[in-house]
Amino acid sequence: MGVEEVSPLSSEFIEVPSLIYKNQPNFTPSRLFEKIVLDRRKNPWLKNRQLNAFIFNKNREIAGRIAIAYIPGEEGRIGFFDAADYESARSLLLHAEKILKENKVKLVEGPVNFGPRNLFWGCLHTALHPVLMGMNFHLPFMSSLFSENGYIEYFRGYVYYRSTSVNLPQKAFFFANNVKASYPDLSLKNYNPALKNKFVSDFVHIYNLAWRHFPDFKPISEEEVLSQMNSFLGYFIEPDATFFIYNRDEPIGFILFVKNYSEILPQVQMSVSFSKLMTSSITLIKLLTRKIKTRTLLGIAIGIVPAYRNKGIESLFFEKLYENFYGKGIYEGLYLSWIGSFYPSYNNLLKNLGCEPVHIYITYRKALAEGVTITPHQIFY
Repeated sequence: MGVEEVSPLSSEFIEVPSLIYKNQPNFTPSRLFEKIVLDRRKNPWLKNRQLNAFIFNKNREIAGRIAIAYIPGEEGRIGFFDAADYESARSLLLHAEKILKENKVKLVEGPVNFGPRNLFWGCLHTALHPVLMGMNFHLPFMSSLFSENGYIEYFRGYVYYRSTSVNLPQKAFFFANNVKASYPDLSLKNYNPALKNKFVSDFVHIYNLAWRHFPDFKPISEEEVLSQMNSFLGYFIEPDATFFIYNRDEPIGFILFVKNYSEILPQVQMSVSFSKLMTSSITLIKLLTRKIKTRTLLGIAIGIVPAYRNKGIESLFFEKLYENFYGKGIYEGLYLSWIGSFYPSYNNLLKNLGCEPVHIYITYRKALAEGVTITPHQIFY
């Protein structure tokens, strides 16, 4: 029984969640995404960072895993942290902290992704539905483990769901009508693949304005987005649920929905490597997205330029989604992933529009050196 260091890309490490959660109905395997995040050749965030991965053996069986990524003397992250029981989890956590302290890491955050917050971010606190592919799954004791071992809640992340068989509340139409009255020159357009370059340009314009205030923000380019649209993302996007809003000719907001790949990709990830899926197997993706109908859609990006925030602009998106899908049997529902607690106005708006938080994730931080203070995450709007 004990902790053993392994390669983060080894099958021993990658297969741990599927072994210990195999009987958990809300678990969704995410091997494909894990393999790219944990591969230095594919993940630029890992450049100049040390990466270590460990498994925990108990009674001759693997009972957990954990990975750490850090720059000595600076901050570190704990991620890919899964365990079958509290004892195994605590042993892994203490071992990870020991390595971080030996390398003079001042502060640790976890359990989080080794990269941006759109994947594997936070400790699962509540799961009313199966988790989305690319999101963490944990057993109920995990959040207690962090709080009982000196970790402080930094912020929460929420995944929302809305059934297409449930009518929008009247307040949603009230919000939308007020927006239209206040901005008579607003227009909403569906994404049109035939005008891809135009929409990509507008997407980049809105995104870079909307998110530039974020501490870790890095502007994106049209070339980056086009690359995604011409490969993985382009085959999953749902044009009838992806909209852009303009005030006269100025692009001021967007929402982007894709077919919920959590219902598609787990079916092939056992036999198809991620590199093939992203490159040589584009034909397979085309086939899957055309032949396999998903029950739900997944909202993966939203942006409103600062001058139009807190105006209820988002209600126009939901009014249009209602028009396109309500009661038509095309999709059962819509997920939106994920919204940080540091956006209280947006969380309140979604609840007012009838969206239910079905997954709650907690991000924890802990000081590992004297003089380091953990402060709450900045509130944005």
